[in-house]
Amino acid sequence: MRGAIIITVILVGGLLVAAPLIAEYLTSANHQSNLVRLLEKPGTSSVNLHVDPIPNGAEVASGAVGVVVLVCGLIMAFRELSPLRPRATAANEA
Repeated sequence: MRGAIIITVILVGGLLVAAPLIAEYLTSANHQSNLVRLLEKPGTSSVNLHVDPIPNGAEVASGAVGVVVLVCGLIMAFRELSPLRPRATAANEA
């Protein structure tokens, strides 16, 4: 069960890092297709469409949170892989 949680945390962190890039690409592709559709209409010589870009703060925040989640997932994975050391007891020390 721990392995599934660790993998999920790593994937969520990766998605948070990639989300602004994917959103910007999809917005750009959608804007270009809308522009082409409008220009294909008869009698249209120019088109002016406004696209609001994704705020820089949102991109940076998403990337930063994604990196933190990703690092936490990697730390959990490395802790899971490290061998457990038995604790020294009073009987063993004497």
